[in-house]
Amino acid sequence: MGQLEAVTDRIRQASDIADVVGRFVALKHAGRVLKGLCPFHAEKTPSFTVNPERQIFKCFGCGAGGDVFKFIQLHEHMSFLEARRWLADRAGIALESDDASGPAGPSTRARLAAANEWAAGVYSKCLNEPAQGAATRAYLERRSIRPETWASFRLGLAPDRYDTLVAARKPSDMTLQDLQAAALVRLSSAGRPYDAFRNRLMFPIADAGGRVVGFGGRTLGDDPAKYVNTAETVLFSKSRLLYGLPQARAAFAASRRAVVVEGYTDCLMAHQFGIHDTVATLGTAFTNEHGQVLRRYVDSVVLVFDGDEAGQAAADRALEVGLAGRLEVRIVVLPKGQDPCDLLRTEGAEAFRGRLNSAVEALEFKWCHIQDTCRDTRNPAARREVIDRFIEFATSLTASRGLDEIDRGELLGRIGRLVGVSSQEVHRYAARIWGRSRRPAGPESSVAQDRTSLGPASLLVNRGQADAEESVLQGMLEVMLCEPALLDQVDEHWSPTMFRDGQLRRIAEALVQCVTHAGGPQLTDVLARLEEPAAASLAVELERLGRMRGNYPARMEDLVEMLGRIRHRRQTREAVRMAGLMPAGDPRKDEVLRTVSEGALRQQGFASLASLTSAGEAGEARL
Repeated sequence: MGQLEAVTDRIRQASDIADVVGRFVALKHAGRVLKGLCPFHAEKTPSFTVNPERQIFKCFGCGAGGDVFKFIQLHEHMSFLEARRWLADRAGIALESDDASGPAGPSTRARLAAANEWAAGVYSKCLNEPAQGAATRAYLERRSIRPETWASFRLGLAPDRYDTLVAARKPSDMTLQDLQAAALVRLSSAGRPYDAFRNRLMFPIADAGGRVVGFGGRTLGDDPAKYVNTAETVLFSKSRLLYGLPQARAAFAASRRAVVVEGYTDCLMAHQFGIHDTVATLGTAFTNEHGQVLRRYVDSVVLVFDGDEAGQAAADRALEVGLAGRLEVRIVVLPKGQDPCDLLRTEGAEAFRGRLNSAVEALEFKWCHIQDTCRDTRNPAARREVIDRFIEFATSLTASRGLDEIDRGELLGRIGRLVGVSSQEVHRYAARIWGRSRRPAGPESSVAQDRTSLGPASLLVNRGQADAEESVLQGMLEVMLCEPALLDQVDEHWSPTMFRDGQLRRIAEALVQCVTHAGGPQLTDVLARLEEPAAASLAVELERLGRMRGNYPARMEDLVEMLGRIRHRRQTREAVRMAGLMPAGDPRKDEVLRTVSEGALRQQGFASLASLTSAGEAGEARL
């Protein structure tokens, strides 16, 4: 085993797949495996499994599968080398000098993450420096944010100067190019570098795995932009990140609920008061991407808004996101002019929990809001107008979100109960909106799209039906993935070069390499040599099919015999084709026909070589 393979194996052994996947997906024990909602496609019932004993994952919904490297590749949208570095950094394993993504060195994502992590350390040092950070620490004390809270969330200070990071990088290995790529440093019109954040309280923003990917900064002066965030990078996207997610994940597992607030300090104060299942959006509305992230961990979301019109619009959007992500969404509207931070300080944790526990379901919240716009609810015509508006809003929303029949029926029943109208009437109204001949694509269509994008094993393993030999070769590969020792018994019949399909060929090559170097490899050894997630997913599925069929030696004997028959038939067909195309009396004709046995000819319906010769092209047609 070379140095590269040896270090990769060390990284794999140090990266328990249950621990790594558990940082991103809420897993529950189900016998010898762990199950959860797949992070790679939308689903309502968990079909994503992790096998800690075998160190692999498999989704039976979209077909994704592989080892710990492939999970990080898919989840973080990384190349194999990027995922390898990510896991090495996590495990504290130094990589050899040839681990690079190209001439530019380590991957862009890895460099950006390193730049953000380094900047977080610089900002934290500035906050805790006795003189420089004194005013900012005093501000935090006035806001009742305790030192242990700001330490837990790694708060920092960007001093009121243009060169804090620019100057700090000189004694370190941090490059100006990486700081620019991470949107931490900019260039002036004269080409001089300067810090993007100045005179601000800094809130490091981390992804679900705890990696710092950007910052939010609150002004400490009179800057009209009270809060600013890192500009969009390949790591930082406001529409899919949630502040406080790494700190909240453990609480999610216990409560199965996420409290979503709008401000960084609101989130900090909630955690300080023991409401640890709280996260915050980054100055944006609650998006579909936020819903998809939270659906991996929780069943319900409580959104905390102020009572202005912007809050009402956000509530409408939240209802749409909840339907799309199959989340129960509830709304808490706070007294005008107050935020969670203020209420926690004045009312305390129990009173705030009471508000959260009495949150109004999003659909009911919308109904109440529409009713409030009706000046005279006793007027039958006015009330009917309000009911019509609500049903039209809700049914149009369900159509646009592509709910299946069960979810749609349940929602329409809730609408009927809220407005006091029979379920039949609501269904008739909905039918007029949807149109009887038009039905939205259900979740199966989105799953199918996800399957195609992942290159799923469930679609790939059936294509051998169109090619008998490729199908048998694939069956032999299934057996050998389960029992690698059988490779020695079939090496004269089978080799990776026989596969026309590129992914099957790469899996076969990886298996042969593992057997050559390791003798008795495990599936994870094969997966480690497959850099493409789609190929890894296929390998996991092939091995699963092999295990299901079992009886490896006997099945291999049957497959070898079947392969021989297929090849013999192909050779016969080719000889007949060639002979049929040759003119009578051609001396090469007899030579070609000698390759075909009399027994094979009789199987094809010819009495002898002479009859085949006279049949000519008709013989080819009969085959």
